[in-house]
Amino acid sequence: MKGNQTRSYNQLSFVDVIINERCIQALVDTGASNNFIKKEVARDVGLRSLTCGASFKTVNSKVEAVVGTAKNVHLQLGKWMGCASFIVM
Repeated sequence: MKGNQTRSYNQLSFVDVIINERCIQALVDTGASNNFIKKEVARDVGLRSLTCGASFKTVNSKVEAVVGTAKNVHLQLGKWMGCASFIVM
């Protein structure tokens, strides 16, 4: 990753995030109360999730099953390093 890479697409902002030494693109939503990750991406970066058996619905979308949760995931965003939890969809 070269610095803090930010890209815009259709007025959405994406940044490079490193999880388990793999760089992925993340959509930035400063007002979000949860972090979501697709199950395919979670698998690709080696995240393990705990099954929770829940479902999730957002405005103007269908109900989707939650695959699980990945807690205390170490990640890097630019120079910032820390932990976050994700809902795996």
